[in-house]
Amino acid sequence: MLDIVSDLALYCRETGVTPFEYGAHDCGMWCAGWLDRRAGGSRFKEGLRALYRDKRSAVRMLRDVGHRYQLLVEPFLGPPLPRLTLQVGSVVVIRASWHRDGLGILAPSQVIGLAASGQVLALPRDVIVEGWPCPR
Repeated sequence: MLDIVSDLALYCRETGVTPFEYGAHDCGMWCAGWLDRRAGGSRFKEGLRALYRDKRSAVRMLRDVGHRYQLLVEPFLGPPLPRLTLQVGSVVVIRASWHRDGLGILAPSQVIGLAASGQVLALPRDVIVEGWPCPR
């Protein structure tokens, strides 16, 4: 297995050209794909697919949890860790100025997120609200 930094760079290159699609390639599914890649298997994506599969069910699910993404992540990864203890590869809730919260992945010097276009984008670390370690 590649070291986590190299693997994250490769994952971003592989997935950063896929069009955005709720239930297939959105911020939640993108982060779940990263967790599955690191842990082996597909339990994270399958767990999210049990909650939503398309835009309609995604909007309903987000409304039901009050757009608190942590309520979606905690059943899979447990309670969040303090921000300063997070390491590269951690899944994080981000709060960017142009939209509501979303999910991203912590990189060495920034947070990697998924734009509405489906492209990978880099954000400053100060957008992190909270996060969870990546399975190793």
